Amino acid sequence: MDDVPERGLLSDAQSLFLELVSESPGAPLILGLRYEGESPPREPPKPPMGPTPGPPHQPPQPPARSHP
Repeated sequence: MDDVPERGLLSDAQSLFLELVSESPGAPLILGLRYEGESPPREPPKPPMGPTPGPPHQPPQPPARSHP
């Protein structure tokens, strides 16, 4: 464990690969990671493309019958 820094591992890469090796096969390997970084600013949502959706489609209603 002397080769692994406890803090301060910095990288601009998008991936991190670790191989955990134990001298005692019965001992569990434990790894705690914490990511700290800045997220890129979020853009406001874009309006939907095409015409604005209207009310749901209603099937045509039969004409009302008039009784004489």
